[in-house]
Amino acid sequence: MSNILIISGHPDLTTSNANKAILDTVRARFGDNVKIRELDKLRVNGKFDVPAEQKALVEADVIVLQFPVMWYSISSLLKQWIDDVSSTASRMEKTAPLCRVRSF
Repeated sequence: MSNILIISGHPDLTTSNANKAILDTVRARFGDNVKIRELDKLRVNGKFDVPAEQKALVEADVIVLQFPVMWYSISSLLKQWIDDVSSTASRMEKTAPLCRVRSF
C-alpha cells in the first residue's frame, strides 16, 4: 500500500461537517497508510514549520490536497502553505528536489 499524505486546508476543521467526515472516512479506510496534515493545527503564530512540511511531502507516495472551495479557489490557509513550502523548496531544489515524477 502507498504512503498517502493528505494536506487538509480547511481553516477551522472543528466547524466543518463535510471535510471532517471525508477525513474520518479516509482514516477508517486506510489506517496507518495515510498521514493527514491538518494545516489549521500546524500553523503556529502565522507560520508553518517548512522543513517538517517538506519532509512529509518527500516521504509520501501519494499527495492529496483536501480543502473547501471558497469563491472558486483554495482557502487562504492552503494558499499560504503552498507559498511557504514551495518558495523555500525552489531555492533548495538543485541539491534536494522536493518532488520526483514517477511513472505508473
